[in-house]
Amino acid sequence: MNTYNHLLLSTSSQTQSSKNLRKFANLALHQRHLHRKLRRNNTGKELDTETGLYYYGARYLDPKASRWLSGDPAVGEYIPSAPVNEEARKRNGNLPGMGGVFNYVNLHVYHYAGNNPVKLVDPDGRTPGDPFDTADEAAIDALDYINPKSIRENREYAGMIYQDPTTQKFYATEPRRGSATISEPGSAPEGTNSIAYYHTHADYSIRGPFGIIIRTSDQYRDDHESNKISYHDSDYARHHRINCYLGTPSGSIKKFDLSTTERLTYNRSSGNFINLNDFVRLEPPTRADLYTGRDSISYIVPY
Repeated sequence: MNTYNHLLLSTSSQTQSSKNLRKFANLALHQRHLHRKLRRNNTGKELDTETGLYYYGARYLDPKASRWLSGDPAVGEYIPSAPVNEEARKRNGNLPGMGGVFNYVNLHVYHYAGNNPVKLVDPDGRTPGDPFDTADEAAIDALDYINPKSIRENREYAGMIYQDPTTQKFYATEPRRGSATISEPGSAPEGTNSIAYYHTHADYSIRGPFGIIIRTSDQYRDDHESNKISYHDSDYARHHRINCYLGTPSGSIKKFDLSTTERLTYNRSSGNFINLNDFVRLEPPTRADLYTGRDSISYIVPY
């Protein structure tokens, strides 16, 4: 056998082997679909195996075209009202969706995550700036939207939850990027009522020599109580007389209720915030604690 024929047969054999491997992989994937084991995939949402669509709560998504099957349910809120009085004019100056119909992104009511699914996610078919019936809903939506990016970048993000006195709806401002340990929520739009602030705790990390933040992505190697509402988080809420919401590296959402001083955890199954009796520091860390990285060890009391 000459060299050419040998290479041709070898290549043909490898090609046939690759085809068989693909057939096997496709069969295995098909069997998983039949047994309904592949139920959640894109952004953790449920896949309807019969239609091939993902259900996001507010609407269905076609993953092949990356398009919603129905329009944005908040599109009516993007349209300005007749400027017949001062309240209407204030509302027109602070339309949801970061500008309402004057923001061209909102004019495409079927696109997913601003046509940028590589960097952005839309947890339930809405985005920060859309109207909600409760502050909890607005905060949960905003944190589900920004927390994956916060963890990926190891940077905190923060924003405000506010209520429009005209529509009585609740909104979240666009999240503001901070550092690995600090974020600033900014302020609510003029003429609205500040209800709460929301923020993230980035990824798990430790404080190294000279105060350098070292990312670990390990909850057991974390010096910042990243999965809990810290003393400083609740102190900020008390000072500004608003509630506090937190997105954690574990993906859970926490809430500090100013009226009851309870620290609560969002239960996605029931859709309610519940008290899990976690622990939190009684006192803020000292300067020595901050330097040595021991700011998550002592002084704990139940929520």
